[in-house]
Amino acid sequence: MGKKNSKRFLIITSFTIPETAGSGIHAFRYADYLNRNGYPARILSFNRNMRYNTIEDNNGSKIVRIPYFNANLLTKLLSLPFILLFYSWHIIFSDVVFIYGSRIIGYEYAIIFGKIFGKKVVFQSLLIGIDDAGKLVKKNKIFPWLYRQLLAGIDVYHAINPFFSRQYKKEIHKPQKIFESPQGVNTELFNPVEGRERLNIRKKTGLRFDGFIIVSIGFFINRKRYHEIFEVLSNINIPFQYLVLGEYDFKKGHFLFPYAKKAQEIVETGKNMLGNRLIIKGNVIDPLPYLQCADLFLINSHQEGLPNVLLEAMACGIPVACSNIKGLQNTIIKNNQNALAFEDTKSMRSVIEYIFYHPDEAKQLGKNARKFAEDFCSYEVVQAKLMKKLYYMKG
Repeated sequence: MGKKNSKRFLIITSFTIPETAGSGIHAFRYADYLNRNGYPARILSFNRNMRYNTIEDNNGSKIVRIPYFNANLLTKLLSLPFILLFYSWHIIFSDVVFIYGSRIIGYEYAIIFGKIFGKKVVFQSLLIGIDDAGKLVKKNKIFPWLYRQLLAGIDVYHAINPFFSRQYKKEIHKPQKIFESPQGVNTELFNPVEGRERLNIRKKTGLRFDGFIIVSIGFFINRKRYHEIFEVLSNINIPFQYLVLGEYDFKKGHFLFPYAKKAQEIVETGKNMLGNRLIIKGNVIDPLPYLQCADLFLINSHQEGLPNVLLEAMACGIPVACSNIKGLQNTIIKNNQNALAFEDTKSMRSVIEYIFYHPDEAKQLGKNARKFAEDFCSYEVVQAKLMKKLYYMKG
């Protein structure tokens, strides 16, 4: 347990556990790290149609969920007083307000309240093309200048990859407010295992397979491009199992419910193409054991910010194969050093086969990835830099 710190953190996120949106899981893990290291932290999220407890203590991290009824426009409007009340009350009793992206209902009010009450406000964009500074300003065509003022008023803009930094500089013209850094990963929790321990983890997780295990993590949605992975794997002649940790059975009320039919189609395509070589685990909050026993982490998204699972895989010291995600190449992904990058399905296949047929080189990639995670992505490193930016920044 770290020394008690006077700076109280309020982390506002659209979702958190037990829901499996990446930002919400990261919010919980970050709050857990803060609480264990002397920074009092709580999470403020939303209780859609009162599915969960309004207040919950989870291993020392307090989660507060705002009542929110999203059945129709009227109930959404009637929920606004709850949202404003919860924002103002919890912001008053915080020192740092950390806002996870623009998909948070009324995030604009959280920024404004934070500044009115004299708090340090940190805003983190999550997804390129959705809430980078350029997109936020341009999609508000009637009053773009208001959003420029809003984003200019925050204390720190947390850019989790260089693309976000460039967009903020271009639109807001306040480079001194940019904190360019990965969002952080718990390198004590996510750590490598070897040999028999890996085999034992496979048995405990039900993966009684001695061959090559490839893991991907993420919802079954179009931007993850699973159909391309299925196509490549269906033509590879190596003994593998493809393990996917991701939801696809989106029930009514789930934020991805409009894509439920498409998700089912993606899953059926994978089953038809790969048969029993495809294992789908569904809703998994803790990917640690699956990463620790894998031989390759594969990500084929065309649109991200910086996936938490990418940092977690690197921290676990397994080889990573990653598509050319904007902003990650030569920053987080250093090709042939800590990961292997690919541009298309042909090069994806080459990368997968290279990892399989060159185990010594693959092991070294994993070691380099682990060292990169420790040196640049650990919560300890990121938090120290953030606090310096928040409280010792000039200008």
